[in-house]
Amino acid sequence: MKADLQIKIPQYLLLILTTFILSFGSVLANEINDCEDEDVVFEIYCPPTKWIDCDDEIWDLSWLGNAWYKDYTGTHDAGEPQVKYHLNDCNVGYITRTWKVADYHGYWHKCTQKIYVQGNYFNSGSIKWPKNIELSGCNPPTDPEHLPYGKNKPTWSTYGATCSKIGVNYHDNVFTYGPGCYEIIRTWKIVDCCNFNPWTNTGIWTYNQRITVTTAYDAPQVWVPYDVTAETTGCQKAWVDIPPLQVKDGCEDQYIITNNSPFAYKNGADASGKYPVGTTKVRFMVKYNCWETKFFYVNVTVKDNSTPVPYCYFGLAVPLMGVDEDGDGEFEDGMREVWASEFDAGSYFPCNPHIPLKFSFSSDPTDNVRVFTCEEVGQQEVNIWVTAATGQQDYCTTYIKIQNNGADIPNCEALEEASISGKISSVYGNTESLMLDVNSSWEGMEFDTSYSTQTEVLVIDSMINEDGSISYDYGIAEVEVASIDTTDIDKDFAIEVQEGEFMLENLDLNEDYILTLSNMKPDYSFIDTMDVHVLSAFLEGKVELDMYQKMAADLNHDQIIDFDDLAILNDYVNGSNTATQFNWVTYDPDHQVPSNMALDVDDYPTSKLVEINNRNAVGVELMIFQMGDLTHASSLEDILLTQPVSQREIHGFELQSISPNPFSREVAFEFTNDIEQEVSLEIFTLNGAKVYSRIQTVEKGSKNFVVNANDMGTSGLYLYVLKSNTASYQGKLIQIK
Repeated sequence: MKADLQIKIPQYLLLILTTFILSFGSVLANEINDCEDEDVVFEIYCPPTKWIDCDDEIWDLSWLGNAWYKDYTGTHDAGEPQVKYHLNDCNVGYITRTWKVADYHGYWHKCTQKIYVQGNYFNSGSIKWPKNIELSGCNPPTDPEHLPYGKNKPTWSTYGATCSKIGVNYHDNVFTYGPGCYEIIRTWKIVDCCNFNPWTNTGIWTYNQRITVTTAYDAPQVWVPYDVTAETTGCQKAWVDIPPLQVKDGCEDQYIITNNSPFAYKNGADASGKYPVGTTKVRFMVKYNCWETKFFYVNVTVKDNSTPVPYCYFGLAVPLMGVDEDGDGEFEDGMREVWASEFDAGSYFPCNPHIPLKFSFSSDPTDNVRVFTCEEVGQQEVNIWVTAATGQQDYCTTYIKIQNNGADIPNCEALEEASISGKISSVYGNTESLMLDVNSSWEGMEFDTSYSTQTEVLVIDSMINEDGSISYDYGIAEVEVASIDTTDIDKDFAIEVQEGEFMLENLDLNEDYILTLSNMKPDYSFIDTMDVHVLSAFLEGKVELDMYQKMAADLNHDQIIDFDDLAILNDYVNGSNTATQFNWVTYDPDHQVPSNMALDVDDYPTSKLVEINNRNAVGVELMIFQMGDLTHASSLEDILLTQPVSQREIHGFELQSISPNPFSREVAFEFTNDIEQEVSLEIFTLNGAKVYSRIQTVEKGSKNFVVNANDMGTSGLYLYVLKSNTASYQGKLIQIK
């Protein structure tokens, strides 16, 4: 329980306190009355409220005025105020300035000025957005810092918006339309942080810039694999490796390569896979530069090594029918048409037993029928070829026997021996004595069998004795014993012949003979200056060579007629080379040589093959020519020069030196020129490709042509031709690094 607190003041104290209060109040009242009597006041005055911009001076506010006060002594400056800033980070808000002054009684008097700071916000109309742009090339840079002014980023004016806080950013969306073709939609955003309101989405501006990128190249250079051939057996699919198709230039990562092969393991640049027997045409499609398209094709062939199984009748006897050519009732000849299929004894193709087969007398499936006459009377070997519809072949060997039995045709019997006859000649008719080598295709030995009588002891009878032993009865008999002697036979021979008609007699039938000519008395005097000039004129394009001359001109046997061959020929004519390369070569006139190519005689059949069946071989032609002999007598002297190329001394132009040779940086062709004329210099690789050419009208005097190594290419051996209207020079250059 709380007790009430009671304070009791003595009566005398109350009397004293009352007297004091009354006395003090009287004095205070007198003082106030004295001031009023004197008409004295104390007042403080602040500057008025102000409205300013955020870019005005807001830190030294004295320009906005100062407070003052008035008392009985007059007016006075109120001094420095207390300033408080109520601004955001954009300097927008208000400021207060408060002055406090104490009067002479110690009482404080104050006033406050309020200053409102307003923003001058960013105006989006001053933004210049970047323009759209189109770029081309291999992955061109698209970052703003790599783009030209006006197309790289937005710009704006801050006039009247100095208190704004402007931020900029962008985001790219890439849209790919095809290989080497895409577009960037670049979204720019500009925000004024001092004015941005996420709820009303004010204070932020957006713009989409369009950046288009294309390779803008022509059709690419593409390496296409060659046609591919593979082998299999049993008509099974074969794995085929196909080198990938490759783009050789442009933007390699901006192409799309596909193939349409149903047998490829991948549908891109590599079409390798398992392919069936036959030929599959693979199409490669290259897409580039915004879906432009090119197509390339490769043939993939799978050959089945499974061959037909040929079964042939062993021998077929065919009687001739008589032919009465003049209608006199007597037969002058016999004739029989024989089809290769008549020899078929059940051939088949194991890969596909139902596939149709063709029968022929050679590997040519159309050679399926032969006509036999009295010239073929007798027995002769034949090959019967069996060809499947898919091209595989095999053959069996049998024989046909042409008979003259029923028709009884006069003079229609088989020969026991045969002969070869014909004509031998040289290209220019310049041989004295020739040797003809005859090589027979027959190889083996002859067998000579003889018989002799010998006496032998023979068992006549036998019996088993009681003890189990066996007893024999013997007799004597005479028997014939065969004895075989073998002799190696060489049917090859050689005879001396002359140009003109020839005949080889007493030859075996049904054999092949290889005929080869050689010159027993080679004459190298036919290799002369005229041949040098003929070859030089050919290399300069002034004359054309026939097929004999082209074979004779390829002296280094590289199947190319060039300055190397001219050097060999020229060196021999000048006495600095031996005659070992100018041998005589047999030529078969029945063999056709393309007129537009050289022929290496090492790869040429330099013999004549003659096949003898049951009749004589007639009309056989053999020809012989000498390597390097391009012309005989002086048949071309009216149109060609008469001195070796290296010894031409024609007034007006002369090569003095080529220095240095070999060279690494440059080479100078020094020459003298007695008259003003046109001079040309051409340089070729060994395979005939021109790498340098210069034509210039040169004045009289000593001149030079200087060739820089960089104009020719890689190091190696080159050929040069320096010529004017009156002379020309050829030779070799060696470039070293």
